[in-house]
Amino acid sequence: MESPKVSANPNYYMAFDPGGTSGWASFDEEANLTGTGDIMGGLAGLSLFLATIEDMPRVIICETYRVRPWVSHAFSKVETIREVGIIQEFAMRHNIEFIEQEPLCKKAGCKWAGLEPPKNKADSHHKEAIGHGVYYLYKVLHKWVIRL
Repeated sequence: MESPKVSANPNYYMAFDPGGTSGWASFDEEANLTGTGDIMGGLAGLSLFLATIEDMPRVIICETYRVRPWVSHAFSKVETIREVGIIQEFAMRHNIEFIEQEPLCKKAGCKWAGLEPPKNKADSHHKEAIGHGVYYLYKVLHKWVIRL
């Protein structure tokens, strides 16, 4: 069965930092931050958030998650991996370019944007999504994001 064709808006980019509470950020074609926030509710909350997007982005940037041998995943449902999959499936279904970035990218992006390091984990999700977006826009597209 052929997937429906959905035209992506060439005018904006969306970045995600998945994981329990997921952060998101959107940027216009000039690399200006146009929105950011946190998505509560894990898998269900993320699915609901994605279902509310009407104007599809040109590109979705998402932090990847890897099972690393030095991190204990015993008895874990590894929900972050599942959240990455939900975002990737959304992008595929809507013919949106999907870019995965390593976790270190967000640190560089936050620094380039002039964001203060988060004081705690609860304050970090949307900032980390901004960091991923800034990294992609600067490193890949060579668009400078005005310091936030």
